[in-house]
Amino acid sequence: MAQAITTTDGSEVVLAWVWADSNIVQGLTTIHDFLPGDYVLQQRQRPSGKSSLVQKAARKAYGDSPQCVVIVPSSAYDYNQYMGGVDIADQLRSYYKVQITARRNWLPLFYGILDISIVNTYLL
Repeated sequence: MAQAITTTDGSEVVLAWVWADSNIVQGLTTIHDFLPGDYVLQQRQRPSGKSSLVQKAARKAYGDSPQCVVIVPSSAYDYNQYMGGVDIADQLRSYYKVQITARRNWLPLFYGILDISIVNTYLL
């Protein structure tokens, strides 16, 4: 289920979507459109959870097969494909943090920008 949130002039700004995977997944995106056929067929492995609830849900979806083709919205697929970049950037920032506690509210912002610029100069 998807719904586009629009502005007063009618231009689409944000697409809000909900998808039922093994749990309810909600997302907001500004780069995807919700068009018919805007999904990806993905091969998934049967979950190896030991819980009877997980096994019951897996039996219903997978049957006796160890794999199943699942219809995934393209925005959820793109997020899963490219989310590692943010994690790597946070990991690099955590190595040498210059951030210290301060009473001034602008100082943590300055230290955050300094951390990001240090990581960017390292990557260059």
